[in-house]
Amino acid sequence: AQDLIEHNKPRLKRSTVGATATYDRTRTSSNTWDISSKLARRFKQRAFAMLGMDHSERLEDGLQVLNYQPGQYYKPHVDWLNPETEDMEGNLVPLVNN
Repeated sequence: AQDLIEHNKPRLKRSTVGATATYDRTRTSSNTWDISSKLARRFKQRAFAMLGMDHSERLEDGLQVLNYQPGQYYKPHVDWLNPETEDMEGNLVPLVNN
């Protein structure tokens, strides 16, 4: 996990909210997405293996790398997709906490 964090540190930017990518005072973290690096591919393949599933690019997503500094926080929330306008297929979402 530490290698993935270090690899993505230079790409971290203030986190945004929603499809409009707006800033919100409740989202205090920095984040980036790692879609195709060698490390990301290895993590995604391992997650499928841990679940006993065959690896499928159709079911995978990029890895979101988050960073919280002292004083920042995670505000619990519910992600919601509009079934009329957005893809509702579920993705495998592994979480690595360091």
